[in-house]
Amino acid sequence: MKVLLRRIVLAALCATSVNVVAVADTQAREPAVAALVSEVVPDVVNAYNLDGATAWVGLKECKALATNDVDVAVRFDTKIDTTVEDNATVLFNGAVHYSLARGTTANVDCVAADGCADIPEAEITRTEKDITVGIAFRDLTGLVSTASCEDAVDREFFVRIGLRNSQLVDTWQIAEGRIVVDTVRPEPPTAISAVATPNSLKLEWTVSKSTDADRYVAVVSDTPITAGEFPDAENSPRKLYPITGGQAGKGSATVNLTANQVVYVAMATRDLNGNLSALTASQEVTAADTIDFWDYYQSEGGQEEGGCSVAGVHADSGLVNGGWMMFFSGLALMIGLRRRKQ
Repeated sequence: MKVLLRRIVLAALCATSVNVVAVADTQAREPAVAALVSEVVPDVVNAYNLDGATAWVGLKECKALATNDVDVAVRFDTKIDTTVEDNATVLFNGAVHYSLARGTTANVDCVAADGCADIPEAEITRTEKDITVGIAFRDLTGLVSTASCEDAVDREFFVRIGLRNSQLVDTWQIAEGRIVVDTVRPEPPTAISAVATPNSLKLEWTVSKSTDADRYVAVVSDTPITAGEFPDAENSPRKLYPITGGQAGKGSATVNLTANQVVYVAMATRDLNGNLSALTASQEVTAADTIDFWDYYQSEGGQEEGGCSVAGVHADSGLVNGGWMMFFSGLALMIGLRRRKQ
Protein backbone atom coordinates (compact mmCIF):
# COMPACT_ATOMS: atom_id res chain seq x y z
CA MET A 1 0.00 0.00 0.00
CA LYS A 2 2.84 2.37 0.90
CA VAL A 3 4.63 1.66 -2.43
CA LEU A 4 1.37 2.26 -4.34
CA LEU A 5 0.85 5.57 -2.55
CA ARG A 6 4.36 6.67 -3.45
CA ARG A 7 3.77 5.81 -7.11
CA ILE A 8 0.53 7.80 -7.17
CA VAL A 9 2.16 10.84 -5.58
CA LEU A 10 5.25 10.71 -7.80
CA ALA A 11 3.03 10.28 -10.83
CA ALA A 12 1.17 13.46 -9.93
CA LEU A 13 4.46 15.27 -9.46
CA CYS A 14 5.93 14.03 -12.70
CA ALA A 15 2.92 15.13 -14.69
CA THR A 16 4.01 18.72 -14.05
CA SER A 17 7.52 18.13 -15.42
CA VAL A 18 8.74 20.59 -18.05
CA ASN A 19 8.72 19.03 -21.51
CA VAL A 20 11.81 20.11 -23.50
CA VAL A 21 12.70 19.18 -27.06
CA ALA A 22 16.37 18.20 -27.30
CA VAL A 23 18.83 18.17 -30.18
CA ALA A 24 20.54 14.95 -31.27
CA ASP A 25 23.80 14.24 -29.42
CA THR A 26 22.64 16.33 -26.45
CA GLN A 27 20.75 15.44 -23.29
CA ALA A 28 17.02 14.68 -23.55
CA ARG A 29 16.24 17.25 -20.88
CA GLU A 30 17.72 18.65 -17.71
CA PRO A 31 17.10 16.86 -14.39
CA ALA A 32 14.20 18.22 -12.35
CA VAL A 33 15.14 20.81 -9.71
CA ALA A 34 13.47 21.21 -6.30
CA ALA A 35 13.57 24.35 -4.14
CA LEU A 36 14.09 22.14 -1.10
CA VAL A 37 17.28 20.66 -2.55
CA SER A 38 20.41 22.84 -2.64
CA GLU A 39 22.63 20.49 -4.65
CA VAL A 40 22.53 17.15 -6.42
CA VAL A 41 25.78 15.18 -6.66
CA PRO A 42 26.11 11.92 -8.63
CA ASP A 43 28.73 9.48 -7.33
CA VAL A 44 29.92 7.32 -10.22
CA VAL A 45 33.34 5.66 -10.03
CA ASN A 46 35.63 6.92 -12.80
CA ALA A 47 32.88 8.89 -14.55
CA TYR A 48 34.29 10.46 -17.71
CA ASN A 49 32.78 13.81 -16.78
CA LEU A 50 30.78 15.35 -13.94
CA ASP A 51 28.73 18.52 -14.26
CA GLY A 52 26.21 19.49 -11.62
CA ALA A 53 23.52 16.84 -11.30
CA THR A 54 24.83 14.85 -14.29
CA ALA A 55 27.56 12.24 -14.67
CA TRP A 56 28.71 11.04 -18.10
CA VAL A 57 29.83 7.46 -18.73
CA GLY A 58 31.56 6.38 -21.95
CA LEU A 59 32.34 2.94 -23.30
CA LYS A 60 35.44 2.39 -21.17
CA GLU A 61 33.67 3.35 -17.93
CA CYS A 62 30.57 1.36 -18.85
CA LYS A 63 32.60 -1.82 -19.28
CA ALA A 64 34.25 -1.40 -15.87
CA LEU A 65 30.98 -0.57 -14.06
CA ALA A 66 29.03 -3.43 -15.67
CA THR A 67 31.73 -6.08 -15.43
CA ASN A 68 32.51 -5.37 -11.77
CA ASP A 69 28.85 -4.87 -10.75
CA VAL A 70 29.60 -1.48 -9.18
CA ASP A 71 27.05 0.57 -7.25
CA VAL A 72 26.38 4.18 -8.22
CA ALA A 73 24.70 6.79 -6.04
CA VAL A 74 23.10 10.20 -6.14
CA ARG A 75 23.26 12.52 -3.13
CA PHE A 76 20.59 15.16 -2.65
CA ASP A 77 21.61 17.93 -0.23
CA THR A 78 18.38 19.04 1.40
CA LYS A 79 17.34 22.27 3.08
CA ILE A 80 15.09 20.38 5.47
CA ASP A 81 15.54 17.45 7.82
CA THR A 82 13.47 14.65 6.30
CA THR A 83 14.27 12.30 9.16
CA VAL A 84 11.88 14.22 11.44
CA GLU A 85 8.70 12.39 10.61
CA ASP A 86 6.21 9.91 12.05
CA ASN A 87 3.04 8.19 10.92
CA ALA A 88 1.28 11.52 10.76
CA THR A 89 4.14 13.48 9.19
CA VAL A 90 5.69 12.25 5.95
CA LEU A 91 8.30 14.56 4.35
CA PHE A 92 9.99 12.08 1.99
CA ASN A 93 8.16 10.03 -0.56
CA GLY A 94 10.81 7.59 -1.71
CA ALA A 95 12.90 7.23 -4.87
CA VAL A 96 12.41 5.80 -8.35
CA HIS A 97 14.53 5.47 -11.47
CA TYR A 98 13.75 5.54 -15.18
CA SER A 99 15.52 6.19 -18.47
CA LEU A 100 15.10 8.19 -21.68
CA ALA A 101 16.70 7.88 -25.08
CA ARG A 102 18.92 10.88 -25.77
CA GLY A 103 17.61 13.50 -28.13
CA THR A 104 13.93 12.67 -27.47
CA THR A 105 11.02 14.54 -25.87
CA ALA A 106 9.42 12.84 -22.90
CA ASN A 107 6.91 13.59 -20.16
CA VAL A 108 7.61 10.98 -17.52
CA ASP A 109 4.89 10.64 -14.89
CA CYS A 110 6.05 7.32 -13.47
CA VAL A 111 3.00 5.26 -14.33
CA ALA A 112 3.71 1.67 -15.27
CA ALA A 113 3.94 2.48 -18.99
CA ASP A 114 6.78 4.93 -18.37
CA GLY A 115 8.99 2.24 -16.89
CA CYS A 116 9.70 3.87 -13.51
CA ALA A 117 11.00 1.41 -10.93
CA ASP A 118 11.04 1.84 -7.17
CA ILE A 119 14.38 1.90 -5.40
CA PRO A 120 14.21 -0.14 -2.17
CA GLU A 121 14.30 1.81 1.10
CA ALA A 122 17.32 -0.27 2.12
CA GLU A 123 19.30 1.53 -0.62
CA ILE A 124 18.34 4.99 0.66
CA THR A 125 20.21 6.77 3.45
CA ARG A 126 18.77 9.88 5.07
CA THR A 127 20.48 12.31 7.44
CA GLU A 128 19.56 15.74 8.73
CA LYS A 129 21.24 17.33 5.72
CA ASP A 130 20.95 14.97 2.78
CA ILE A 131 19.37 11.95 1.10
CA THR A 132 21.64 9.46 -0.68
CA VAL A 133 20.12 6.98 -3.10
CA GLY A 134 22.24 4.00 -4.12
CA ILE A 135 21.64 1.50 -6.90
CA ALA A 136 23.72 -1.06 -8.76
CA PHE A 137 24.82 0.16 -12.19
CA ARG A 138 23.45 -3.04 -13.68
CA ASP A 139 20.01 -2.48 -12.08
CA LEU A 140 19.91 1.16 -13.16
CA THR A 141 20.94 0.59 -16.78
CA GLY A 142 20.32 -3.07 -17.56
CA LEU A 143 23.92 -3.27 -18.80
CA VAL A 144 25.53 -6.35 -17.32
CA SER A 145 28.59 -7.10 -19.44
CA THR A 146 31.24 -5.76 -21.77
CA ALA A 147 29.21 -7.00 -24.73
CA SER A 148 26.10 -5.09 -23.63
CA CYS A 149 28.13 -1.88 -23.31
CA GLU A 150 29.48 -2.39 -26.84
CA ASP A 151 25.93 -2.40 -28.17
CA ALA A 152 25.89 1.36 -29.00
CA VAL A 153 24.01 2.52 -25.89
CA ASP A 154 22.87 6.15 -25.87
CA ARG A 155 20.48 6.73 -22.96
CA GLU A 156 20.00 8.91 -19.92
CA PHE A 157 19.19 7.33 -16.56
CA PHE A 158 17.39 9.40 -13.93
CA VAL A 159 17.16 8.92 -10.17
CA ARG A 160 14.19 10.85 -8.72
CA ILE A 161 13.02 11.66 -5.19
CA GLY A 162 9.95 13.43 -3.81
CA LEU A 163 9.89 15.59 -0.68
CA ARG A 164 7.98 18.38 1.03
CA ASN A 165 8.60 20.59 4.04
CA SER A 166 5.28 20.17 5.86
CA GLN A 167 2.47 17.68 6.31
CA LEU A 168 0.13 20.57 5.60
CA VAL A 169 1.58 21.08 2.11
CA ASP A 170 -0.17 19.05 -0.55
CA THR A 171 2.41 19.71 -3.26
CA TRP A 172 5.45 17.44 -3.34
CA GLN A 173 8.67 18.63 -4.94
CA ILE A 174 10.78 16.40 -7.13
CA ALA A 175 14.54 16.45 -7.65
CA GLU A 176 16.61 14.31 -9.99
CA GLY A 177 20.15 13.21 -10.66
CA ARG A 178 21.16 11.90 -14.06
CA ILE A 179 23.71 9.44 -15.43
CA VAL A 180 24.26 9.64 -19.19
CA VAL A 181 25.59 6.45 -20.79
CA ASP A 182 26.97 6.98 -24.27
CA THR A 183 28.89 4.08 -25.79
CA VAL A 184 28.33 5.04 -29.44
CA ARG A 185 31.64 5.25 -31.25
CA PRO A 186 32.20 8.33 -33.44
CA GLU A 187 33.05 8.22 -37.13
CA PRO A 188 36.80 8.17 -37.94
CA PRO A 189 38.47 10.97 -39.90
CA THR A 190 39.17 10.48 -43.58
CA ALA A 191 41.80 11.39 -46.17
CA ILE A 192 44.70 11.48 -43.72
CA SER A 193 48.25 12.40 -44.69
CA ALA A 194 51.35 12.55 -42.52
CA VAL A 195 55.02 13.54 -42.50
CA ALA A 196 57.41 12.73 -39.69
CA THR A 197 60.68 13.60 -38.04
CA PRO A 198 62.15 11.55 -35.20
CA ASN A 199 60.32 13.75 -32.69
CA SER A 200 57.14 14.86 -34.39
CA LEU A 201 54.27 13.85 -36.63
CA LYS A 202 52.57 16.48 -38.77
CA LEU A 203 49.13 15.37 -39.91
CA GLU A 204 46.28 16.59 -42.05
CA TRP A 205 42.85 14.99 -42.46
CA THR A 206 39.19 15.55 -43.20
CA VAL A 207 37.39 15.87 -39.86
CA SER A 208 34.93 13.29 -38.57
CA LYS A 209 31.27 13.55 -39.56
CA SER A 210 30.23 12.94 -35.94
CA THR A 211 28.78 16.04 -34.29
CA ASP A 212 30.24 15.10 -30.91
CA ALA A 213 33.82 14.65 -32.20
CA ASP A 214 36.10 16.27 -29.64
CA ARG A 215 39.71 15.48 -30.57
CA TYR A 216 41.91 13.11 -32.54
CA VAL A 217 44.64 10.57 -31.78
CA ALA A 218 47.34 8.93 -33.87
CA VAL A 219 48.65 5.36 -33.80
CA VAL A 220 52.16 4.51 -35.00
CA SER A 221 53.06 0.96 -35.97
CA ASP A 222 55.95 -0.95 -37.54
CA THR A 223 53.43 -2.87 -39.63
CA PRO A 224 50.45 -1.72 -41.72
CA ILE A 225 47.17 -1.06 -39.90
CA THR A 226 43.87 -2.21 -41.38
CA ALA A 227 40.95 0.23 -41.38
CA GLY A 228 38.24 -0.71 -38.87
CA GLU A 229 40.51 -1.92 -36.07
CA PHE A 230 39.56 -0.54 -32.65
CA PRO A 231 42.56 0.97 -30.83
CA ASP A 232 40.99 0.34 -27.41
CA ALA A 233 40.14 -3.31 -28.01
CA GLU A 234 41.05 -5.66 -25.18
CA ASN A 235 44.74 -6.62 -25.31
CA SER A 236 45.35 -4.18 -28.16
CA PRO A 237 49.07 -3.34 -28.47
CA ARG A 238 48.33 0.08 -29.95
CA LYS A 239 49.74 3.15 -28.26
CA LEU A 240 47.75 6.36 -28.69
CA TYR A 241 49.49 9.66 -29.43
CA PRO A 242 47.33 12.73 -28.68
CA ILE A 243 47.16 15.19 -31.56
CA THR A 244 47.25 18.86 -30.60
CA GLY A 245 45.50 21.62 -32.51
CA GLY A 246 43.45 19.19 -34.52
CA GLN A 247 39.92 20.59 -34.71
CA ALA A 248 40.50 22.22 -38.12
CA GLY A 249 41.96 19.10 -39.71
CA LYS A 250 45.61 19.86 -39.02
CA GLY A 251 47.73 18.97 -36.01
CA SER A 252 50.86 17.39 -34.61
CA ALA A 253 51.86 14.66 -32.20
CA THR A 254 55.06 14.05 -30.24
CA VAL A 255 56.70 10.72 -31.10
CA ASN A 256 60.01 8.93 -30.54
CA LEU A 257 61.38 7.62 -33.84
CA THR A 258 64.80 7.32 -35.45
CA ALA A 259 65.95 9.06 -38.62
CA ASN A 260 64.83 7.24 -41.78
CA GLN A 261 62.64 4.85 -39.80
CA VAL A 262 59.64 3.63 -41.80
CA VAL A 263 56.40 3.54 -39.82
CA TYR A 264 52.67 3.25 -40.50
CA VAL A 265 50.43 6.01 -39.15
CA ALA A 266 46.67 5.76 -38.61
CA MET A 267 44.19 8.01 -36.83
CA ALA A 268 41.01 7.78 -34.74
CA THR A 269 38.41 10.22 -33.43
CA ARG A 270 37.67 10.66 -29.72
CA ASP A 271 34.22 12.03 -28.82
CA LEU A 272 32.97 14.11 -25.90
CA ASN A 273 32.48 10.99 -23.75
CA GLY A 274 35.90 9.54 -24.48
CA ASN A 275 34.73 6.96 -27.02
CA LEU A 276 37.19 6.13 -29.78
CA SER A 277 36.30 5.50 -33.39
CA ALA A 278 37.73 2.69 -35.46
CA LEU A 279 41.15 3.39 -36.92
CA THR A 280 41.68 4.63 -40.44
CA ALA A 281 43.84 2.68 -42.84
CA SER A 282 47.49 3.50 -42.20
CA GLN A 283 49.79 5.70 -44.26
CA GLU A 284 53.42 4.68 -44.77
CA VAL A 285 55.74 7.42 -43.52
CA THR A 286 59.54 7.71 -43.38
CA ALA A 287 60.94 9.82 -40.55
CA ALA A 288 63.07 12.54 -42.16
CA ASP A 289 66.37 13.41 -40.55
CA THR A 290 66.31 16.73 -38.71
CA ILE A 291 68.58 19.56 -39.90
CA ASP A 292 71.39 20.70 -37.61
CA PHE A 293 70.89 24.45 -37.62
CA TRP A 294 74.53 25.27 -36.76
CA ASP A 295 75.80 23.11 -39.64
CA TYR A 296 73.33 24.77 -41.97
CA TYR A 297 74.47 28.22 -40.78
CA GLN A 298 78.13 27.40 -41.45
CA SER A 299 77.34 25.85 -44.83
CA GLU A 300 75.85 29.17 -45.82
CA GLY A 301 79.01 31.12 -44.85
CA GLY A 302 78.42 31.80 -41.16
CA GLN A 303 81.49 32.02 -38.93
CA GLU A 304 81.89 30.84 -35.34
CA GLU A 305 83.91 33.97 -34.45
CA GLY A 306 81.16 36.27 -35.60
CA GLY A 307 79.70 37.76 -38.75
CA CYS A 308 76.72 36.68 -40.72
CA SER A 309 76.22 34.71 -43.85
CA VAL A 310 74.69 36.71 -46.63
CA ALA A 311 74.95 33.97 -49.23
CA GLY A 312 72.12 34.19 -51.67
CA VAL A 313 71.03 37.63 -50.35
CA HIS A 314 71.06 40.62 -52.69
CA ALA A 315 72.81 43.75 -51.50
CA ASP A 316 69.66 45.80 -51.94
CA SER A 317 67.47 43.39 -50.02
CA GLY A 318 65.83 44.23 -46.72
CA LEU A 319 68.02 41.64 -44.99
CA VAL A 320 71.19 43.63 -45.75
CA ASN A 321 69.78 47.10 -45.36
CA GLY A 322 67.43 46.56 -42.48
CA GLY A 323 67.72 43.01 -41.11
CA TRP A 324 71.01 43.12 -39.18
CA MET A 325 69.30 43.07 -35.79
CA MET A 326 67.52 39.86 -36.65
CA PHE A 327 70.78 38.25 -37.82
CA PHE A 328 72.68 39.23 -34.69
CA SER A 329 69.88 37.89 -32.48
CA GLY A 330 69.91 34.64 -34.44
CA LEU A 331 73.70 34.45 -34.18
CA ALA A 332 73.60 34.70 -30.40
CA LEU A 333 71.04 31.91 -30.30
CA MET A 334 73.10 29.69 -32.60
CA ILE A 335 76.31 30.18 -30.62
CA GLY A 336 74.41 29.12 -27.53
CA LEU A 337 73.11 26.04 -29.33
CA ARG A 338 76.65 25.24 -30.60
CA ARG A 339 78.13 25.42 -27.13
CA ARG A 340 75.40 23.19 -25.82
CA LYS A 341 76.09 20.75 -28.63
CA GLN A 342 79.81 20.62 -27.78
